[in-house]
Amino acid sequence: MRAMWIVALALAPTGCMVGPSAAGFVPANGPAGVTVELRTMRAHKLAGELLEVRDTAILLLASDSVRLVPFRAVRLAAVRQRGNLDFGEGQAPDASTLYRLRQLARFPNGLTPDLAQKLLAAHGQTEPIAVE
Repeated sequence: MRAMWIVALALAPTGCMVGPSAAGFVPANGPAGVTVELRTMRAHKLAGELLEVRDTAILLLASDSVRLVPFRAVRLAAVRQRGNLDFGEGQAPDASTLYRLRQLARFPNGLTPDLAQKLLAAHGQTEPIAVE
């Protein structure tokens, strides 16, 4: 019985740390969403911060401009900061992947029209640049 207590006390400090920590997860340390890396059906490469996930597209902040990328234009997309969360082939992600993507975006509940206009204005735009 005494040996069991000694083992339990020796392992107690290490027993609480399981899985990734918030320190290594960029969105947990500031207001930014995760980075999405994608290749379009036209073979263009694009990477940017995931701002918002819509039913038919994602909104990214890439190269200091706001871009709207419809799922139909995505050949392959990957979110590496939270395991491999891949989607593409011109198809919208399944409901589970959409949910996970929304949770990782800077604006998980979506942008209000007023906030969207302020974001676009901050980048010298009146509307997002459409990516095809």
